Amino acid sequence: MAFSSVGWKDTICNVRDSGEFVVNLATRALAEQLNLSCAELASTEDELGFTGLDTLASQYVAAPRVRQGPRVSGVQADALAA
Repeated sequence: MAFSSVGWKDTICNVRDSGEFVVNLATRALAEQLNLSCAELASTEDELGFTGLDTLASQYVAAPRVRQGPRVSGVQADALAA
């Protein structure tokens, strides 16, 4: 799994701190809204909330998933590389 951004944004910091994350399948219908989660927001703002998509509790990890997504994977991270 790879994250791409300039510097360590909140998502990768959350993965580092919790050891978990969720991968949501970005279908064409969801692509524009999911892409909004890449916006430059303050660390106090919720990127997923900014998209306007609904969330549900994940089954195997603490991080929430996108309700509208047809496929999702909960992931436990073993290591991060800069």
